[in-house]
Amino acid sequence: MIRKEKDRNIDIKTNFKDGPGEVNFKTIVSSDELFNRIKMYSVLTFKKDCGIGYHCHENEEEVILVLNGKAKYNDGGNECELEVGDVAICEDGHGHSITNMCDEELKVVAMVLYK
Repeated sequence: MIRKEKDRNIDIKTNFKDGPGEVNFKTIVSSDELFNRIKMYSVLTFKKDCGIGYHCHENEEEVILVLNGKAKYNDGGNECELEVGDVAICEDGHGHSITNMCDEELKVVAMVLYK
């Protein structure tokens, strides 16, 4: 199967998980296409001061790879900065949030895997 860039869905979510502003979710592969082994596999794009609010993962884990920009990342209460190439892993039972604090666009690949 081949998925062309132009054919992928974009979903704009406002105040996702009570986060500020909008986040664009561009599906890489849908859950159905991978036989429901994943919950989400998408490229997320954040404008300045936009983000995903703090939330916990139950019976799932999330992996985030920063492609462009810098992010303020809350890893279970510990805040840090993520840059291009950095990977954040939120394990089952843990929480996190991410916000773009720079003028340039923040772009990440995010995958949520069922436990």
